[in-house]
Formats: sequence, structure tokens, C-alpha cells
Amino acid sequence: MSETPQAEFTDGEDFVGAVSARILETLVPLVRDALASGEVVTPEFLSPRQTARLIGVPAKTLEFWRARRTGPPFQKLGDAKSSRILYKRDEVIEWVNSRGVRA
Repeated sequence: MSETPQAEFTDGEDFVGAVSARILETLVPLVRDALASGEVVTPEFLSPRQTARLIGVPAKTLEFWRARRTGPPFQKLGDAKSSRILYKRDEVIEWVNSRGVRA
């Protein structure tokens, strides 16, 4: 029966550190190459939850802003109350940048 990889380490932290380092060694070049080649695509449209995370506010705040037409521009797909709401990433970033205060 073969030994587990952890057998060569003195404690669990050493093992976790080694595994983490190996994952980084493998993933960093792959991500770098994907970014350089243009293979990584960021979505043009974001859900309210994704938008809230992007700008650092609760999703309920976006809902409040939508009702008052004071937040970032959004698009509603359909006419029903339960229609899907989407935000264009570029428009959200532009909206945030337009609210900057200069000292």
C-alpha cells in the first residue's frame, strides 16, 4: 500500500503549504497565458448580485436605487414585475467613476 503524500511532512500546515504552493505554480502561468491571449472573457452583463459585489453595496441597495431611478443604469428584460434585471459592466463602472469626489 502506498503512503499518503502527507507522510513526508511534520504537520498538516506543512502539507497545506506545499499543496498551495504547487497549485499556484500550476495555475499562475495558465492564468497569465490566458489573459495574454485574450481567452479570458469578462461578462458584459451582470446580475444585480454580481453588480452589488462589484461596487461593494448590498443587493437590496441596488433594488432601492432602481425603484428611485438613482443607481447605475440597468436593463429590464420583459414587462412583468419578475422580469430579469441586468447591468452592463461598463455602464456600472462609468456610473461609479462619475460619482467620485475630488478634494
